[in-house]
Amino acid sequence: MNTEKPNNVLPLHAATAPSKQKRGPGRPRKVEKKPTREDLEYHAEIMRRRECAINNDALVKDIEARPGGDPIMRGVQLRIAREAAGLEFDREEQSKYGRDTQTMSSRRIGALKEVADLEAKILSLKAEGMIDLHDERLQKVFSLFIETMKSVARSVLPPEQADVYVNTLATEMDGWEEKAESLLR
Repeated sequence: MNTEKPNNVLPLHAATAPSKQKRGPGRPRKVEKKPTREDLEYHAEIMRRRECAINNDALVKDIEARPGGDPIMRGVQLRIAREAAGLEFDREEQSKYGRDTQTMSSRRIGALKEVADLEAKILSLKAEGMIDLHDERLQKVFSLFIETMKSVARSVLPPEQADVYVNTLATEMDGWEEKAESLLR
């Protein structure tokens, strides 16, 4: 994996330099040229570097490595962090050519604020006593509880009844997290 920092890259293509061509009188025709092979290679290289910069961003790595929590909130938070990392790469690319980067910086600040707001919301939900039913520790406790119930059933009931009880319990407890979440609302 290429860990080259994207802000140390010089422009790869002459098409990125500002053009100073004189034109004739009247409104110019809008002629869209097909990209050349070099153009396509240049843009593919920029996209590869952009993806590398996003994947190596510290905030993106931190959110990806965090266990537990609501997967939807973490997914939204990760996507916003990836957009913020992409904006940072784009801002650095624009600054190489001396272009104004104030708008991109403002957008990045807004995206980072959204990540921070989501994190604060997640922490406040945990502080309010909201139970994360998908938390790994709670899942282990629940598994222990179910295994204990199965063990007791097998030691007290005849084998046929114990099997019926265990199968019925497994069927009833399927999707217990959703049932419990609706109960807690």
